[in-house]
Amino acid sequence: MEPVLEVKNLSVDFQTFEGKVQALDQVSFDLYPGETLGIVGESGCGKSVTALTILQLIAAPPGRITQGEILLEGMDLLKLSGSKMRSIRGNRISMIFQEPMTSLSPVFTVGEQIAEVFRLHQGMSYKEAASGSVEMLARVNIPDPVKAALYYPHQMSGGMRQRVMIAMALACKPDILIADEPTTALDVTIQAQIIDRIKQLQNDMGMSVIFITHDLGVIAHTADRVIVMYVGRILEQAFVEDLFNTPLHPYTRGLMESIPHAGAKRKGKKHDLKEIKGMVPSLLDLPQGCKFLERCSKAMDICRQREPELMPVAPGRTCRCWLYKKE
Repeated sequence: MEPVLEVKNLSVDFQTFEGKVQALDQVSFDLYPGETLGIVGESGCGKSVTALTILQLIAAPPGRITQGEILLEGMDLLKLSGSKMRSIRGNRISMIFQEPMTSLSPVFTVGEQIAEVFRLHQGMSYKEAASGSVEMLARVNIPDPVKAALYYPHQMSGGMRQRVMIAMALACKPDILIADEPTTALDVTIQAQIIDRIKQLQNDMGMSVIFITHDLGVIAHTADRVIVMYVGRILEQAFVEDLFNTPLHPYTRGLMESIPHAGAKRKGKKHDLKEIKGMVPSLLDLPQGCKFLERCSKAMDICRQREPELMPVAPGRTCRCWLYKKE
């Protein structure tokens, strides 16, 4: 099966008042038709920058793509004009942003905002677009969608606003949906509803999904394959079952050990939560060699000297760690 999206050696810099920082360093991955690819990592690791770069929404300046390719079915998005890229956004690739309250305009009804997507990308009339917006609200399970279309964002709960964002993103039936922390600031019950709705719509529409989160529980419930990122680099890639059963990179293992295990005490199993010691290094002052060096209990001399490449470890698995260097 050919990938629908290929990201190859993508590097992005930002110029700040304190100096230049490298937000992404040679990030590469593929996304296949109908697949859900999870991207996980701590805040500031490059997850959202990756998503915004795919859609060319990085402000330049201060941002700058220094190298790489982003291929949508063989077409390099980085070589498209602004007008052609605008036709890709929403039509072929859509995105659910982190904060629905700040992403939705407070001065237009949610129906008007969804209808605008239809008018801009599908050339619909006002009447057709209004009808389409009500239909999309119904598809994301918003009660009484005709009435809800007349609401302003502040009249809806956080969960309902997030459903509106999903409706906007899926209005044009995109090939790829990028969901950037779509369950942030929602309670657990609403999180589960949002995730289940995205999965159901994915199955109905046959689209591919890039699911960005810091929550490994969400990844376990949604993803087929997982990318673990740290300070702009991919540290590990694996199928979701492999990652949770046998995490390879010390950072991935640290993330797993910091997750509470429901029922462990009830079953007589001891599970002490462990923290990953230290802090994420500043992008302005990264250590020489492995970037996880200062927080890693497995560090060796070679880790201080050279940064490892992303190495193939097993079928479908790669890891950026000297522990897996084959002689």
